[in-house]
Amino acid sequence: MQLGEWHEWWKRSGARQLDELLHQSWDPFQDDSFRLDTQDQLVVLARNLHEGATRIDVQAFLHDLRRTQWPDRVGRKWTTRDRVVAEKVLAWYREVTGEQPVDK
Repeated sequence: MQLGEWHEWWKRSGARQLDELLHQSWDPFQDDSFRLDTQDQLVVLARNLHEGATRIDVQAFLHDLRRTQWPDRVGRKWTTRDRVVAEKVLAWYREVTGEQPVDK
C-alpha cells in the first residue's frame, strides 16, 4: 500500500478499527481515560506496522504504552497479555491492509 493510500485508509477506518481491537483485547484500553489519553499513540503504532514492525516491536510498544499509565504492572502475566495482543494487532493489520509485517 502506498503512503497516500495508507493515510486515507487510516483516516477512513484504520484508526477506528485499531481502537476497537485494543478496546476488546487489551486491558489498559478498558480504562476510558487511558484510552483517550493514548489515542495519538495509535497512529504511531500503525505507522510502525506500515514500516514493517515485528511482533516483538508491537509488543514492546504496547508494554511501554501500558507502563505510562500503570508502571507497577510488570511480570510474566502482563508480558504475556501484551504478546497476545501484539499477535492480534499484526493479524488484523495484515488482513485489512494486505501488508505483511514480519511475525517474529
